[in-house]
This record gives sequence, C-alpha cells and structure tokens, in this order.
Amino acid sequence: MQNNSVSLRYFPYIDGLRGLAVLSILIFHLGLPFLSGGFVGVDIFFVISGFLITRIIFSEMVEERFSFTAFYARRIKRIFPALFMMLFVCSMAAIVFLGVEQFTTFLKSFRYASAQGANIFFARDVDYFAEKLDQSPLLHTWSLGVEEQFYLLWPLILFGLFRVSGHGSNVLKFSIPLLALMVVSLGLSEYLVKVDPMQAFYHLHARAWELGVGAILSLPVLPVIKNQKWINFLSLAGLIFIGVSFFVLREDHFPGFAALLPCLGTGLIIYSTQCSGRSIVSNWLSSRILVGVGMISYSLYLWHWPLITFYQEYFNPELSLTAGVLIFFLSIFMAVLSYFFVEQPFRTMKVSPVKTIIIGLCFVGVFIFYANLLKKESYAPWRVSYQMDDIETLPQPLHKICSVKGGVDRIDQCIIGPHPEAYEVLLVGDSHASHFAPMILQWAKQKGLTVRLYTKGACRVWYEEDISSYTRLPPDEYCRRVMIGFRDVLMRQPSVQYVFLGSYAPEGSSEVSRALHEIRAVVPNVFVLGATPVFKNHPHHCEIRKHLLASRYVTGRGMGEGDDCFAYDQEETNRKLEMTEKTFIPMVRDAGVPYFDPLPLLKTTRDAEGHFMFVDTNHLNVYGSLFLVPYFREFIDRSTIEALQ
Repeated sequence: MQNNSVSLRYFPYIDGLRGLAVLSILIFHLGLPFLSGGFVGVDIFFVISGFLITRIIFSEMVEERFSFTAFYARRIKRIFPALFMMLFVCSMAAIVFLGVEQFTTFLKSFRYASAQGANIFFARDVDYFAEKLDQSPLLHTWSLGVEEQFYLLWPLILFGLFRVSGHGSNVLKFSIPLLALMVVSLGLSEYLVKVDPMQAFYHLHARAWELGVGAILSLPVLPVIKNQKWINFLSLAGLIFIGVSFFVLREDHFPGFAALLPCLGTGLIIYSTQCSGRSIVSNWLSSRILVGVGMISYSLYLWHWPLITFYQEYFNPELSLTAGVLIFFLSIFMAVLSYFFVEQPFRTMKVSPVKTIIIGLCFVGVFIFYANLLKKESYAPWRVSYQMDDIETLPQPLHKICSVKGGVDRIDQCIIGPHPEAYEVLLVGDSHASHFAPMILQWAKQKGLTVRLYTKGACRVWYEEDISSYTRLPPDEYCRRVMIGFRDVLMRQPSVQYVFLGSYAPEGSSEVSRALHEIRAVVPNVFVLGATPVFKNHPHHCEIRKHLLASRYVTGRGMGEGDDCFAYDQEETNRKLEMTEKTFIPMVRDAGVPYFDPLPLLKTTRDAEGHFMFVDTNHLNVYGSLFLVPYFREFIDRSTIEALQ
C-alpha cells in the first residue's frame, strides 16, 4: 500500500487564519459598519476545522492507529471545558441581568447548547442578523453545534470510505464520494437560502460543504504546485477573496453560493501553503500577533458575544464607541484567562479516553438538570422584585388559537356567537386586527351578531404584501392561502354584513386601495381599525430592569432609569406611524371607508382601574381592547348614521 499519510506538524499560519476569522466576527458583532461581512469568519473556521480534522483522521487510519474513542475524547477535551465554563458564568449573569421572559428563553438555549444542539434550537425562529439584538447570549453557540454534529458523523463516514477504498490505498476512490457530498450540500444550501433561510444558515446539511472544502484539501489528491510565484499568486488570491467577503458580502442570500467566496479564499491559502510550506500570505498570517489571537480564538469566540448581549440587554441596546472598545479588550482578557487556566490544563490532563467521554456526558446531563432547576427561579422575588400581572402581559386568549397556522380553519373555536353557520361579522388582518377581538366580540354580543376571526400574525390578510422583502424569514405560504381564502369567504358568505380590517403600521399603496374598493363592492359595512400607540422599549421589560437583582447594586444603566416605563411614548408613536398618517389614512378615507382612530383615546395607557392596557411595545391586552368598547360603539353608530344621510 502506498504511503498516503499526511504531515501532522504544527502550522502557525493556521492559527493566524483563526485569529483573522475571530477578529472579523468580533468587529462585526461590535457593529462597526465598514465590516459588513465580518460574519464570514465562521465560514473560515468551518474550512479550517474540516481540514485539520480530516487530516488527523485520515493519517491515523492509514497508520492503523485510529480510535473512535480517542478521537471523541480529544474533541471533548478541546471543546467542553471552556464551553461549560462560559455556560456556567452566563447562567450566573442571566440570574442577575435578565428579566423573566429573557431568562426563560436563555434557559432553553442553555439546554440545547449543553447538548451540543444550539443550532437546532435557534433555527426555529431566531434570525442571526436581526437588527434588534433581543437575542440569547448563547446565540453564537449555533456554530459549535454544527461542528460538534460534524465531529460526531464525520469519522463514521471517513471510516466507511476508508474501508471501501482499500484502506486508503485508492485516494481518488476515497475522495470522490466526499466531493459528491460537498456538491450535494452546496446545492442544498443554495436551495434552502431561497425557501428556508433559517435552515440554510443554522443546519449541518447546509454547511457540510464548507467543512468539506477543508477535508478535500487535507487529502493527498490535489496536484502539488512547485512554482513559488504561482504559490504566492494563489495565496494572495485567497486573501483577496476573504477581504472582499469582509467588506462586500451582506447577510442577504447567505450562505448558499455567496459563501463560496470566503471558503474558496481560505482553501486557496491552505492549498498554496501546503504545496511548499510557505507563501507570502502564510508568512504574514504567521506573525506573532495573529498567531497569538488565533491561539485564544476559541475562547475569544466563546466570551465576546455574551459580553455584548448582556451589556445591550441591561445597560444600553446601542453600543457606544467607548463601550465597544471596553468590550473588545474585556473579551481579549477573558479569552486569555480561559485559554491558560481552562483550555490548556484540561487538554493536557492525563485521563483515559473512556473516562473523558463519560465525564463529558455527565457534564451534559448535569448542566441540563441545572437549567431545569434554574427554571423554577424565573419568577422568584429574590431575583425579580417586580411581579407582572399575567392578564396585562398576555395577548387576548383567542390569539394563540385563531391567529396561528391553521387558525382560520378552526371554525368551531374562531366563530363566536349565536349564528355560526351564518356569521355576520368578519375581523380580518394581522395581530393588530387580532388584538381588537375582545372589543369586537363585546360589541357584537350586544348586537346579537356572530363574529368570525380571520386573522394571522405577521400577515396582512386583506391585502397582499411580500414580507420576505424586509425579513429573512421564508415566504409564508400559509399567509398566502389565508389571503386567497379571505376572498373566497367574501364571495360565498352572503350573511356577512360587517368587515373590520386591521394591520400594523400600514402604508398607502395601490394594493391597499384596490383591496378596499373590492371589499366595499361586496360587503355593505367596511371599517378600518386604526393604529395603536408604539413604545420604544417593552414597558414591562423596562420595568423589570429596574427591579432585577443587578438593579440593587448598579446605577446609571442608561435604559430609561428614572422614566415612567408605562408613560405614553409620543415620539416613538409619531416615528413609527408617520407613513400611516401621511399615506394610509387619507387613502382609507378617500375610498369612503370609516377609520376608527384609537390613538387619541389611548394616551393615558391605563384604564379607570389602573390596569396597563398594552401587552408589549405595540399590542393591546384584553384591558386595552375592552377599554375601547364604548368609544367603538359610538363610532359605529355615528358612521352608520352618516352613511344613511
């Protein structure tokens, strides 16, 4: 059998690449505008991981000394100590700095991160690129989940290919299936970017090709270039690809084919340097500063994001230059401590592979159990002295039944009144129609009318709008079905006499005008339910911040301390609803549709009994909706009289 082993000697430029990658991520997360593509540092890490891990596994298999137990034990020693130290410290910070809702979400992500599956958790509904960083301090662990899942499956795949290829004697037979897997994964990534961006971003099957780029480079299958000029040219081209990625790429349509730029750039640097052992770029990457940063890159990646998010959550959502600089150097400091006092001691600890794996699994179990214990303390008075009234912090009860996927089909629950087969009233729109349900139902009950709730959160329903134009979420096919279904209901339900339309911060458009005229042509009484006040900060979260454990000892937090969290926010309301006032309301009135304007009625924000009337920054709770009933009744009566004149 030919010698297909590869060199396992240390390459300083690899640590330099790691340093470059982690610095780009850190700068991107600190919000510096010029590095719009700094997030591709994760993609550089993926290529490096694929290269190093495959190089080690293949060499050990060729030399007939590979052990699954030893491999997994090395991964545990490398990843678990610093990770679980960070998780524990973050749990202590969460107890002190996070409100009830954020603490509950944190503990969910904590359990998944402990089980090495954070990417699965965040893929459900957390947009990595969301402007409002109301995100878990553990969001960054999604990439560790991808790598850990790769480490779990990759040795099994390589072992199978090694056996099929004659114990590695036929390198092409070994490599071609890996290349095929890469192509499939890349194609899947590009497809998912279009239909399900969250899955494309977070899941292993859409990221595997990036690790595969490094894997192919680790095998003795590519031709060796000996001309130093070509080696330097390729390495410089790779660095340019990475540089362009940092400054040009945006989060839109990523990863997919867009991720080829940083991955191929990293691959070119590794390939060219492997050919001769050095290149212009590898010499630069081997500088002491970049190598030093690269050595602490894992710990730096672990610590920087929690520092940023805890600061934003408690002190100020906007990072000032001073705060950014302090967090930058504090991240470096924490990374150095973690590297020398956690990473290194555990990596060199003399423990058998079997015991290492058992201890690692025990840590997973203990931390999940620990998270379940902490869950019981979410509302503990010693942690949060402000106790929320659940009725004031929850949407109207039918919202989670009738405004979710499948809600419009639940006619037994979402048609309320004495005439379910011949309902007279339709409430139509998004969550800003849904929050008026208690008001509409109370009015209809007094009139002896039956109401059908035809609503869907984040879906206009009564006029078309492509929400994918301002969010990374995939097109909502259910929303489109609800839109089409609404038109069908209007045409085949002659009993409908009243249609109430609602939506969040709408703007005038040709679609709005067309929809209003079409609905008026079918139903005699059409009304638009107007916009409600908007708060800059979630009122209850704002109040919680003043009553957290940390607030007993920390002052000058910059989060509106001293302000009344529940006061009417005129400035934010004007800003959010500017286009509604300028374009939408005039269009509604020009169409001859009465517009119920609740804004002048809700400037007190509390009802006569002192109940706060909002559930979050822009939705009414049950108190708020019922508060409007007498005003709404008067509005309907007045509009009816005016229509008869």
